[in-house]
Amino acid sequence: MLYSTNCHKKDSAGALNQGTKTQVAVTTFFSFWAYIMPIFGAIIADQYVGRFNAICIFAVVVGVGHIILTGMSRNNAA
Repeated sequence: MLYSTNCHKKDSAGALNQGTKTQVAVTTFFSFWAYIMPIFGAIIADQYVGRFNAICIFAVVVGVGHIILTGMSRNNAA
């Protein structure tokens, strides 16, 4: 989450220009989400779609997240 707290511009706080408190909140939420999401993934896999279908579905979700993350980092590097 370093990309969201550091900025190449000297006149703004955080790469998203939302200030330090917002960046700490985003980082904390990301950590929370990383720990809680496997529980929901296990429930979905066991009760609804099956193990291999869940892996495929969540692989697509993670891929979209990586594309968004890459897009955000490219816009802030300029």
